[in-house]
Amino acid sequence: MHHSISTLRQQLTGMSWFDFFKILMMVFIASLLLTIALPSYAVLLKKATTISLLLVIVLKDLLEAPAALRRAKASRHHGGNWLQFLAAFLPPEFPAVFRLERTMWAGCWQWLTRKTPAAPVPGRVFGFWDKGSYSTIFIVVLLALATEVPFSALMVSLMAPDAHTRTLVHGIMLMLTMYSMVWLLGDRYWVRHSYHVLTEDALHLQLGSRSSGVIPYAAICSCERFAVDDKQPSWKKFDYPENSIVITPFDKPNLLIKLHANAQVRINHFQLQKTDVQQIYLYVDEPGQLAAALQACLATQEIAVSKLI
Repeated sequence: MHHSISTLRQQLTGMSWFDFFKILMMVFIASLLLTIALPSYAVLLKKATTISLLLVIVLKDLLEAPAALRRAKASRHHGGNWLQFLAAFLPPEFPAVFRLERTMWAGCWQWLTRKTPAAPVPGRVFGFWDKGSYSTIFIVVLLALATEVPFSALMVSLMAPDAHTRTLVHGIMLMLTMYSMVWLLGDRYWVRHSYHVLTEDALHLQLGSRSSGVIPYAAICSCERFAVDDKQPSWKKFDYPENSIVITPFDKPNLLIKLHANAQVRINHFQLQKTDVQQIYLYVDEPGQLAAALQACLATQEIAVSKLI
């Protein structure tokens, strides 16, 4: 019994809130299907599902309360304002979503006003735009959003005879389409104006507003070409190791960078800071050139360190 409770606690605390809400959503949908299949038990199922979901949410929140207190104390210790202090009590994923939302709206506005962001740090630049599938996916999604409004207008007119209902649904669909367009254009702006850069002492990673970080050469253990096994079924997602991060627009990664165990490198991934990364799966247009250049930088640093010793 004690082992089962300990296992449940580890699973709840180790699971991100995004994955947690995905599971809760699947349970909620399953309960709705059961309610439709068993109408005589509908009231009982609704009450049991609501109470169970709320209890699990409260349990996860209580289990993560000590970590929230540590984040709040750290925020106060580093001179954070009262807003940062209160945000520290929230799960880290929630402020990250708000920051990502803000950057997407800012990117869309800068795309509309044709503003150019600051130039990357001086160094050798490696992009991921020319040979990747990002441009194709962008055009496909853009066309899908452009045809969504007239298609929805036609379907709603056929399915909803009430004029008030049609107006309401038209308004909701239009707002969802415009919101999706903001995210699409904002992401396109940041991705199009970002690069990975090799400088004298570090690898600067920058994939739009999704991922960024500075990796000192001293923290890098090795760099090698990587390819996902094409023999596995297309529906099966590649199982990346624990403490790894994937930085790619949409394509499969083609480069693997391994870090030392005590590297303690900080990488922002979807505005959420990660400090336990040990492996970085990267996509670039020229993986061979980046691997060779990075290995040369690592060799140069090893020679410099040996001379000092």
